[in-house]
Amino acid sequence: MGTAKDRGEYVDPATARVTIKSLGEDWLEQRAGVLKPSSYRPLQSAWSKHVEPRWGDRTVGSVRHSEVQTWVSGIRGGSTTVRRAHSILAGVLDNAVYDRRLAKNPARDVKLPLKAKTRTGGTT
Repeated sequence: MGTAKDRGEYVDPATARVTIKSLGEDWLEQRAGVLKPSSYRPLQSAWSKHVEPRWGDRTVGSVRHSEVQTWVSGIRGGSTTVRRAHSILAGVLDNAVYDRRLAKNPARDVKLPLKAKTRTGGTT
């Protein structure tokens, strides 16, 4: 089986000391280059209002799944607002996993509110 280092899965704890704010700003910048302004603005707004104030000063290695669940459960707003904020944090932490700053994303497998049902077709 070998060690995590032998399997290429080793994560140096020192690399997990970068802040969510630092990685989040990079994540947003990456999106700015590929999204239309109308798609980017809601992300930037959710980052500024929900994600950065709560998580910005935290290091990626200090975030716990239970904390993310509590945060998601406490966000005021509709399901779209909650899902967008969670998506940003999860995306930032996904990048941390891909960059080998974390072994696993603590924002994944969090229970999210159901999507609001939309009305479809016709009149009654």
